[in-house]
Amino acid sequence: MKYFQTTDTLQPISYSINNAIAVTGLSRAGIYKAMREGTLPFKKFGKRTMILAEDLHKYIHSEFNKQPAELGNFLKGDEQ
Repeated sequence: MKYFQTTDTLQPISYSINNAIAVTGLSRAGIYKAMREGTLPFKKFGKRTMILAEDLHKYIHSEFNKQPAELGNFLKGDEQ
């Protein structure tokens, strides 16, 4: 009989705001700004706000395609 080897680590399917900040290095203001603008989808579960890992990855990749000046504002969470 053959067995399949599995990994010992689980990949998250969603992130809380604090976890999204920790894994991306973005500011809290930057995360909330993206959510407010609709560029980073999120879902509320009671009082907890969750972001799907797939949506967070898409958002980060889209931001890295921006011009350097725009990227600086994105990292700081500044309003334009």
